Amino acid sequence: MGAALAAACLTLPGTVLGQEGGLRDQPRSFEIFAHATDYEGFSSERHGTLANPQPNELGFLLVLRMFRTVCLGLERGAALDAVVPPGFSAHHSAPYYFGPDAARRGDKLVLSATGDVEKDEDGGHPAIWLEPRTGGMECALDWRIAADMSPDSQRAIATLLARWVPWEMALLPASRPQLLEQPALSDAIEWDRPCMGRWCPTSAFFSLSRGDISLRTILNITAIEGTRP
Repeated sequence: MGAALAAACLTLPGTVLGQEGGLRDQPRSFEIFAHATDYEGFSSERHGTLANPQPNELGFLLVLRMFRTVCLGLERGAALDAVVPPGFSAHHSAPYYFGPDAARRGDKLVLSATGDVEKDEDGGHPAIWLEPRTGGMECALDWRIAADMSPDSQRAIATLLARWVPWEMALLPASRPQLLEQPALSDAIEWDRPCMGRWCPTSAFFSLSRGDISLRTILNITAIEGTRP
């Protein structure tokens, strides 16, 4: 557990060690993670790759960085090509679900290394979903960890989900916290995220005994390079 948190700290890009006093107009973590927009500091030997993260807490930290980089990059107005993770490509949702011959329906896109939902789920490959909405586009990451995880890794990921994720993304709790010494291995956690003068719902749904992790947030845009809600 301690090794997981130590590894997380090592991936911090330029942690702010000193803070000025007085009132602030944004959370401190905005400054600490201001440059967390790429994958510098992650190695394939320790964390795996974006398409094949290690099935442990180090792989989860890489997946979290991908979620943050893609979703918040789009929210800041980046083009899709600028945030698609290396080795991934964009696919319409119907062909992704039902095969390349399926007719395209709607505007939902999936960023995937395989372009096939079964290959992603069976192979432990994460995928990111982008769904334009008038009230704010949803950006979601689903990761089914294909390999068996050790009990220590399950506990470490549960702790990172409950305690590290809200700090890194400046989240305020929206659901009642579980007052447990060790976070639950299966849970649904909801937060509110400050997003350019608004509050954007954010959530994590996970069942670590089955290897399922889903991260979701509403963005303060209506579509890729879209207007504000």
